[in-house]
Amino acid sequence: MSEELSRWYRNLMVFGPFQPVRPDDLAELKSAIDGPLPGSYGEFIEVANGGSLQYSVRIPPHPEGEPILFGNLLSVAGVLTDYRRLPKTVFAEAFATMGVAAGSLLPIAQDGGGSMLFLDLSPDTHGRVLAFVFGLPDWTGVDRASGIGVVADDFERYLDLLFIDAGTAEATWEDTPADEPADPWRRTVEQWLDHGRPGWRDLPWAKA
Repeated sequence: MSEELSRWYRNLMVFGPFQPVRPDDLAELKSAIDGPLPGSYGEFIEVANGGSLQYSVRIPPHPEGEPILFGNLLSVAGVLTDYRRLPKTVFAEAFATMGVAAGSLLPIAQDGGGSMLFLDLSPDTHGRVLAFVFGLPDWTGVDRASGIGVVADDFERYLDLLFIDAGTAEATWEDTPADEPADPWRRTVEQWLDHGRPGWRDLPWAKA
């Protein structure tokens, strides 16, 4: 396992640590799905394997959509494991209503509450990014039912939709060592925020 704190993919910072991509795992995954990985996802996983992507996407994908953080990236081995057990999950049943079979759902990331992000392997819609978002209990005060839908037409367009949510920015900064300006993790978070949320240093929580 690599102890690197971060890597860049395109204009996005992926937080470590990272796992090496074992050729046997990659070959086994491609064999299981009977084909190549969709679009640029194969390039992405070579960089980001086992890391975390702390950027949100709006669900549904429009300005009024709710920010969902699919930050926990599945490693190649994790993708394969979850793909094989998918037919026995609630995800398979839900996406069947969209005409997407369990064997055409490739799980790639999840949030902290069980919601899952998928790549569509169906021949006619190959590479679409799909999401299953679990509803929230009443005590959260958020009126959100469980739902499924298309997030983006392909993985590249999905990456273009990502942004650093204000709440994620504040919470991540609060977890950095305030009295150690030269701490490597603090410097990494600063780079992430400088790039993804310009002007953040002027916010009250950044000055606290």
